[in-house]
Amino acid sequence: DILPFLNITYSNDKMEISSKYEVFRKFTIDKNNKIVLDYHAKTFFQTKKQTSDTEYFQRVIVGNHLKEKYFRVVIVLKDKPNKYKVTYTDNLVTVEFDKNMI
Repeated sequence: DILPFLNITYSNDKMEISSKYEVFRKFTIDKNNKIVLDYHAKTFFQTKKQTSDTEYFQRVIVGNHLKEKYFRVVIVLKDKPNKYKVTYTDNLVTVEFDKNMI
């Protein structure tokens, strides 16, 4: 676990991010192959990085924006964001490489 309130699990082509906090914004940065998730939370921590040694995910970076009362999860991908499918359930975000987009 990267942080006590954030659980990140992954396999080669799928990543699951669960938190007791709620995602309020999601966007992509195509130029840098990133998916960005912002969570409402007033919590303090130092920036954390976790490297993924898989075919489709490079690393995950979690940063704190205490003044604005949110934290950000950045998923650095090994391919363009439009080749990944992102789905949400209550407190779970799933990012999966879409093999149909190859």
